[in-house]
Amino acid sequence: MKQIKNKVMALMFLSLLLMSASAIFLSTNAAVEQIGAPQLTPWPTSPPQGVTPNVTIATTAFISISPNPIGQGQTVLINLWLEPPVQYNRFFSGYTITVTKPNNATETIGPLSSYQGDSTAWVQYSVDQ
Repeated sequence: MKQIKNKVMALMFLSLLLMSASAIFLSTNAAVEQIGAPQLTPWPTSPPQGVTPNVTIATTAFISISPNPIGQGQTVLINLWLEPPVQYNRFFSGYTITVTKPNNATETIGPLSSYQGDSTAWVQYSVDQ
């Protein structure tokens, strides 16, 4: 009797697992096929005139570059993020990255916008020197 109960429980668990996986797969496809998503606009970085905030939170920007070291002709991944991240319905825009090459020439990448909610951005860059 205990073996039958264990088999039924395992079958129920497997069924639940398959239903969850199919729900995730179907919801992912729906998001990919969405057309005409609303355009996001950046939020102001200063309070409206006449408003004095009662709390100010310091935000620190970070950058990560990988792989390191990198060779000529290879692609590097540049990640940007803020700590703490902004609220889920806001994002920042206007990020620029200045690359200084070995011959001291500079190249600007951007402007970039951060993703809503987690305040991250990324870009791939091909190294030519």
